[in-house]
Amino acid sequence: MPGPKAPSPFCVRLHVDADRDGKVDDDATSTHKWTWGPGGRGAVALVNSDADSGLPQADYSDSLVNGADDVKDLAPLELRCKGAIPPGTDVILSVDDTAVVRVFDSLSVAGKEILGPTAGASYVVPAPLPPVMHLGFEATRYADGGYDGIFHIELSLHNGTTKYPVQSVKIRAAPWMMLDHTRPAIRVYVSETAANGAFLTDLANKLASTGVPLTPTPTFDPWMQDCMEFGVSSSPTQTLPAVVRAPRVYTKSQPPHTRSELNDYARTLRSADLGFHDPHPETAPPDSTTFDSTGNLEVSPPVTSKRGKHYPFGRIYYGGQSRRYGSVIEEISPHLRKFLKAQRVQEPISLDTTWLSVGHVDEFMTFLPKGPKGFTLLLASPSLALDTLEGLGSSSAATIFQGRQWPHHGLIETSVGDLLKNGAAGKSWKELRKFNRWCQSRIDSSKKRLIRELGLDAPKDILEAPQLYIDAHGPDAADAFTGGMVNMLVVNGHCVVPQPFGPAVSNPGGSGFTDLFELDLGNKMHALGLTHKFVDCWDTYHVNMGEIHCGTNTLRQAPLLRWWEFKP
Repeated sequence: MPGPKAPSPFCVRLHVDADRDGKVDDDATSTHKWTWGPGGRGAVALVNSDADSGLPQADYSDSLVNGADDVKDLAPLELRCKGAIPPGTDVILSVDDTAVVRVFDSLSVAGKEILGPTAGASYVVPAPLPPVMHLGFEATRYADGGYDGIFHIELSLHNGTTKYPVQSVKIRAAPWMMLDHTRPAIRVYVSETAANGAFLTDLANKLASTGVPLTPTPTFDPWMQDCMEFGVSSSPTQTLPAVVRAPRVYTKSQPPHTRSELNDYARTLRSADLGFHDPHPETAPPDSTTFDSTGNLEVSPPVTSKRGKHYPFGRIYYGGQSRRYGSVIEEISPHLRKFLKAQRVQEPISLDTTWLSVGHVDEFMTFLPKGPKGFTLLLASPSLALDTLEGLGSSSAATIFQGRQWPHHGLIETSVGDLLKNGAAGKSWKELRKFNRWCQSRIDSSKKRLIRELGLDAPKDILEAPQLYIDAHGPDAADAFTGGMVNMLVVNGHCVVPQPFGPAVSNPGGSGFTDLFELDLGNKMHALGLTHKFVDCWDTYHVNMGEIHCGTNTLRQAPLLRWWEFKP
């Protein structure tokens, strides 16, 4: 008879979802690599920044698995053991950086941290080892200027003082990604101030047909767009929305009544299935500039650049040039800029917005969610405004700025003929014309860059909206003079547009008036198949150097975004 069967040699390995199909792989080879692309390999971890615990803190900030929903935010890790562990040998798990990952001893609500900020960098696996240990892990930090988003979980054997490395698993924290106007809207946020009650009623009525709820928040700060930016992260099994706080920080000496409640509003939105991140460290200088507000931070729909590079999740763009304001150099926060670049998948584009008083990209451009490429770039056009007004002629009785007041100038309603002869708001027509030609040249410079970087075909991918600017706050600093129509709210194919109060001509038969600026943009949006409504936001936003987009913010939804198939 044959003798007893020899015991199997001891083997222990870590198994992860390296092929990104949502299941742990049987293949535990080549885990030390992380590669991009459809055939790439390497595990992914979500930055677990939501609050499934119900507490006002991120799930990654404690050493527990915070309920069944939190389990879904963890990535799976299996320790598989074959054979008997050699006498005197310890199986050790370790991480290279305890500040960026937590590993739990169970992929369940009973899980406790065994590696990470609380437990430390190494863990001795208790003997005897079962055939399979089901572990889970989460990322605790997004990639940023000082961290590339990569961390390692190591497996080694220790016998006395001798260490035998067995395996290294390379993992990437899922990037934070912005969502463009083609994505479905879930909710619209807006400030509720003492002055905008009528606007809120009008906005709610306009949104009623979209089915998207409006969430008003009482505050004296009307600029809901400027305090935060919504985005999302994806793993092979889970999509986690997360809001990023705009680095609008103020000195402690600033009077409390001037510190907006919105400065930290984004943090209060953290909840189950909505994460929060602040890319601006507490140790950063306590001053901010207008460029840090997130009306100056937007993203295009999916594009392919003129170089042939495809960006399936669009490209982030912002006003990134610097300028001097008194003794201060104004520029977008370097922390935010480095954070956005480190996400890799939406390569940012820096545009020149220094010619604008406020300096935000949403003052001269936006994207409409339909067109030959699935979208259309909409640009403000001072030239189109000038041509329309001058085409009416100096004898035109058409009314412009109907019933409108302008700061320090009172009522500015006038006929187009008088505007062309005498100007308005302390500016002659010659001055307005020259200034708007200059504004057009600055927009044209950005247009050329956008065509190149986003692979646009002019003119079919680009539309223009008539827009008159004024240098109300000094030379070389433009504010919208007529209502800034590009500064609109786009919700599920419906556009809520600031009323421009442009040249209004009498309709035949005396049946009211038609605003030619409204008519021009309305016809263009109708041709794209977009519905639209014009809303009066002149007194609530426009004269305070903003419009509807500046005063609202939109949480959008996305399917699971397979960003790992992108090749930076």
